[in-house]
Amino acid sequence: SGANNNFTGGGGGGGLYSNATNQTPGTGGGAGGVGGAGSNATADFGGGGGGGLGLTAGGDGLFAGGGGGGGGDLGGNGAFGSGGGGGGGGSGLSRNGGAGGTGGGDGATSNGAAGTGGGGGGGAGFGGAVFLRGSLTFNSDITSNQSTFAGAAGSGGINPLAQGGSSDGDGVYLMSGTTLILNPTAPDNRTIGAEISGPGAVTKNGSGIYNLSATNNYTGATTISEGTLVVNGSIATSSATTVAVGSSLKGTGTVSVTTLNGTLKPGNSIGTITVAGAYTQNSGSTLQIEIEPSGNASKVAITGAATINNGATLEVTAQGGDYSTDRIYTILDATGGRTGEFLSPFTFVNPGELDGGTLAVSYTANLVQLLFTADSTTVPTTTTAAFSSNNLINQANHLQSNILFDQSILRYYQNLCPCHKKGARAYFFGEYLHGHFKTSTYTRGGPYSLSGALVGFDYWTQNNIVIGSFFNYLRSWSESDDHVIKTTSNNYILSAYIQKLWKKFFIEGAISGSLVDFEKDRFLNRSKINESSPDGFSLSSQAKVARSFRFNNMRLIPSLALRYFYNQINSYVEKEKIVNRLDVKDQKSHVLEALIGAHFSNTFLVSFGAIIPQIEVNYIADVLRDKTTFDTKLATSSISRNVKIKPNPDNTIRLKTALDFRFHNCSILNVSYGASFATHQRITNEVHLGYRIDF
Repeated sequence: SGANNNFTGGGGGGGLYSNATNQTPGTGGGAGGVGGAGSNATADFGGGGGGGLGLTAGGDGLFAGGGGGGGGDLGGNGAFGSGGGGGGGGSGLSRNGGAGGTGGGDGATSNGAAGTGGGGGGGAGFGGAVFLRGSLTFNSDITSNQSTFAGAAGSGGINPLAQGGSSDGDGVYLMSGTTLILNPTAPDNRTIGAEISGPGAVTKNGSGIYNLSATNNYTGATTISEGTLVVNGSIATSSATTVAVGSSLKGTGTVSVTTLNGTLKPGNSIGTITVAGAYTQNSGSTLQIEIEPSGNASKVAITGAATINNGATLEVTAQGGDYSTDRIYTILDATGGRTGEFLSPFTFVNPGELDGGTLAVSYTANLVQLLFTADSTTVPTTTTAAFSSNNLINQANHLQSNILFDQSILRYYQNLCPCHKKGARAYFFGEYLHGHFKTSTYTRGGPYSLSGALVGFDYWTQNNIVIGSFFNYLRSWSESDDHVIKTTSNNYILSAYIQKLWKKFFIEGAISGSLVDFEKDRFLNRSKINESSPDGFSLSSQAKVARSFRFNNMRLIPSLALRYFYNQINSYVEKEKIVNRLDVKDQKSHVLEALIGAHFSNTFLVSFGAIIPQIEVNYIADVLRDKTTFDTKLATSSISRNVKIKPNPDNTIRLKTALDFRFHNCSILNVSYGASFATHQRITNEVHLGYRIDF
């Protein structure tokens, strides 16, 4: 080289190389990088120095950095400059990975005019490869992609500082016979994001959690002896994955051939874990599954065969939400086929989340599935319960309306009663009605009955105006055809009316108000499971006009009427504390009906008074039928559902046949049968028995 041009190469990077267990110094690092070429090609230039020693540290998981690189060799003949200073020690293995080592000092000068040597390159930090021989117990994080160059080899120049060397490693390499022992203590939650490769093995000890997030390529066995191993990357190349009793495997990654003696939880909540190969679940082990309302569930996807041995258990947890739709959840899918079944019954952590629905396990040749059936008693049962209550109130209202109409018709038969007179009078009426309501559109039908007593008083003026009122007590009962709901009620009804009679016409108006208290029993498989005691009230009014046509002993009375009903059943919660206890909010309904009817009768005089057969036909149109809409939910759930009892108005034809026995003591025995046919496939049949006496 020229007299003033002496150059050296950069120092090599420090490496790490462990050949034993904890706290044993390693051997020297890898060779340093090649020095850069000088500007004078006739001179010889020294290469960079080799890396220094690496050390493993004690149980705290810290590791010493690599030693500094050696100085560069002296140049050949005629070379004057000394080699550059060695690279500084890297910060080595630390919890978060070290940066590269600092650069070395300038090289020494020679013969005054000689140039200074280049500075040594920095050593590589933790990013360098970890070569493991023997076993290493580890409780630290390794961040992915820190195996980068600390610096490229320097190029020659005048007085340069050479760039750093590199260890150019790639994660953790497990030599043959080596075991990497992951040993975190709870609540430690550690992560290895760098690749683990080589023929060695990995063992998970300690009560804490270790996460493997990289695509790993080691081929030794994976053993989970304690705590939890989370695989969100891949350990598919591992020769076998074994989960010991008391330990767990979870995640959304891919594992190798798996033998489960502990717990497997696919996903980090809901997710899929893939088994590359066969899957064996032994007695006492648990597969933990989560489901959610929209149909997603944790799943084990197996490329090989699945074997579920006797005593293997399944544990299911339901996430919160509205479980109102039937679902099929696939929780295990084995391409190579499935044999065996889980212990029955399976463990359900929180069945109350299903809003009373049911969950069953189903098996096919390749699949294990959970079949969810939405609660058949939540909305349908609430609807049936609401129908039962509303139906009883409506029947009571219509019965009151019919009584008022009968009051008017009775005026035309007063001449049959020797005590008939104008002025004040009191009367008593007892009755019993039994019927059946059936519908195929909205709710299940069922039988019902009403029985009660009425006492009334009115005043008939000389100009044929009748003003009166009566109090009626009705005890009613209803049961759904599916034996889900049985309802009884007490109705306390007060009515007032006014009528104007002419020889052939009459008009009337009436208002009624009633208080109702219910006793409801709910059944499952004909066994009582819940009861409740809601209350409510009803208001009604009606106006009617009619004309009488008489043909000898026959009479035809056509009529027009307008009737309004308002019903309310107050909020209630069922009493029994079981998982599908209903919480029902206020139920309100408005009905406005227009009625066109015709009443036909014939009178046959007999010794005790008269027998009067009657036929009545009515066409009832809903002018307004407000939807009976209310919210209901299970008392153990925050999910509320809106229920509509009657979505559309109805048009109804009602037929009635009756036979009156009128006695000379001013009493009447009435026997009748009625049937109703509505446009929405509602059919009602009723038998009515009544007895009235005037005083």
